[in-house]
Amino acid sequence: MTQQAIRTGALLLLTLLLASCGLRVDMHGEEARPSGKISGTITYRERVALPPDALVRVALLDVSRMDVAATLIAETTIVPRHGVPIAFELDYDPGKIDPRLVYAVRATILRGDNYLFVTDTHYPVLTRGHGESVDLVLKRSGGGSAAVAPAPLTNTRWLLRTLAGQPVETGANQREVFLQFEHQGEAAIAHGYSGCNSFTGHYLAAGATLTFDKMAKSLRACEDMQVEDRFLGMLERVTSFRIESSWLILSGSSGELATFEAWYE
Repeated sequence: MTQQAIRTGALLLLTLLLASCGLRVDMHGEEARPSGKISGTITYRERVALPPDALVRVALLDVSRMDVAATLIAETTIVPRHGVPIAFELDYDPGKIDPRLVYAVRATILRGDNYLFVTDTHYPVLTRGHGESVDLVLKRSGGGSAAVAPAPLTNTRWLLRTLAGQPVETGANQREVFLQFEHQGEAAIAHGYSGCNSFTGHYLAAGATLTFDKMAKSLRACEDMQVEDRFLGMLERVTSFRIESSWLILSGSSGELATFEAWYE
């Protein structure tokens, strides 16, 4: 029997012996750390998509003592590939878990240094009857140490939020009214959905100046076309625009006409 075969047999025997004691050893002779896994989903209630450079951070924390900062047990970072809910898995070392203590999962969604969504509710796991699965609902954050970079005018879906200073509400089964700017070859095309019909036409943007031209819509008839008529009429009066973070503001000679929020796709 060769020395290699002897070493392999000895290592296999050692692995079986340690396994009987609750430990694992890989075939290189190194002890493998025992591993647990917390899984779940992350979502939020706002009807807005995440920017393409957003990151999700999920952390397992010891929150046993109210007067002491939580102790980090494990953490992972996720690059979301689609909208919410976002599935996650968080590996942790069971050896660091004390059944007498309290543990919770927290999550944040960030864009650079800016916090977009945060956990504002206690989500316990692991001890005191709680398991390894949890679904988190995050709250939109107004804080952050850095401003969100302005969304680009083109190739962003702009969802209508206010018209003539009044909020535009969309029912649960209704499509959002939106406006999108694109370059198709040398043509600058604006298109979207106005509440009943789709529309398309040309636009001209230069500096802060913005005008629409030759807008045409489909010919569908709906029971209530009030928002659509006001929206398309508003586009005819636009003379300028500005972008503030993820907001687009359209103005005319009499002042602000409408505001839109970026929806990233």
